[in-house]
Amino acid sequence: MKEDIPPFLFTQGLKSRLMLLKKKLSEKTELLKTMPEGRIMVAHNHGTPQFYCISKAGGKRRRYLSKKQLELIRVLAQKRLLENALPDLKAEITCTERLVQHYARVASKPPHFPPELQCFATPLTLPDEEYARLWQAIPHKKKQPDEQSCYVTVRGEQVRSKSEILIADALHRAGVPYHYECELKLPGLGKVHPDFLCLNSRTRRTYWWEHLGRMDDEQYLKNALIRIQAYIQAGIFPGEDLILTAETAEMQLDTRIVQQLIEHYLKWD
Repeated sequence: MKEDIPPFLFTQGLKSRLMLLKKKLSEKTELLKTMPEGRIMVAHNHGTPQFYCISKAGGKRRRYLSKKQLELIRVLAQKRLLENALPDLKAEITCTERLVQHYARVASKPPHFPPELQCFATPLTLPDEEYARLWQAIPHKKKQPDEQSCYVTVRGEQVRSKSEILIADALHRAGVPYHYECELKLPGLGKVHPDFLCLNSRTRRTYWWEHLGRMDDEQYLKNALIRIQAYIQAGIFPGEDLILTAETAEMQLDTRIVQQLIEHYLKWD
């Protein structure tokens, strides 16, 4: 039996949707903080709508809004629309998070099946090797090589530093599928290109890997912190979905650390 849609494609779509929903929730929540206090309500007097502002939710005191206050009416109407939308937005985020967790749990814990019967039945899910092959074949928008891309990996890719070639070749030796410099949209930064997007073939989880190569440069350090904050705002958390390595001119990347990270995030169940 062939699957119409590989599960990881569906999961990737869920994760993208989740990032978008969280971004919308954050934006709407911040916008609400800038709006005036009170909640608008509508009453009718002989068929003519009249607008009032209630000072607190559930309160009985109300203030009439005249035609001269059209701008305030407009802002309060927009505020009420945002407030009405938030519960549904939060509910969708909760449901999407549960679906992502469900698929990750199912992928990491396949149902028990007697080995004596395996040769008689068709697998319900893709084997790890086939899953990894399809994941590797997914096209991604990538950053184009430039004059800085003067290092070549074992796979024949052009990368921008000795540390990137070290990480790329370590991933390749470990049999970890990865993409180099895939496009990702982060809040406040727009389109960025993290160094690597990696797959744990056993758990079917994906991880972004950022190498911060000039942490002794003050401006580089500042930009790196801004970028990490943007990852968190997008729901991509260091130690969970984001692998970080760093170095300075005096403290270069340790290959043993790279191997430990690969074993911890990308090889273990």
